[in-house]
Amino acid sequence: MSWGTKIVFLYLSFASMIALMVYKSSTQTVDLVAPNYYEQELKYQDKIDGINNLSAAANAVTITQNEGVVAFRFWTEMGVPEGHILFFKPDDASADFETEIKTDKEGIQTIYTKRLHKGVYIVKLDWRIGIKNFFKEERISIN
Repeated sequence: MSWGTKIVFLYLSFASMIALMVYKSSTQTVDLVAPNYYEQELKYQDKIDGINNLSAAANAVTITQNEGVVAFRFWTEMGVPEGHILFFKPDDASADFETEIKTDKEGIQTIYTKRLHKGVYIVKLDWRIGIKNFFKEERISIN
């Protein structure tokens, strides 16, 4: 094999490697954190206020996870919470799940994990009681 043939073989293998990398990168899905990311960024001060209100009321909500169930216990002495719960899956936007807060008379809301994919979720609670906003974020793992 002459040195010219070796150079052509090296060039063709390099070009095919680059073509393979371009193909692989074009087939990857790229999910943004949120489709309306910039609108949410402008409203971030509301989240900061909600976090500050939550730190002032330490027992406002607790999140517990048992076999097949995630339970949210809201502090009912403050009032009835109105808002939503978002199960955000960072690696797969199609697996996100959002629901309204609908507690029973003891302030408990349960969500069954059979509708969620396995993996790590960031649970984002955003609710209002009266005129106060609250926000809590917690990482959970669904098995």
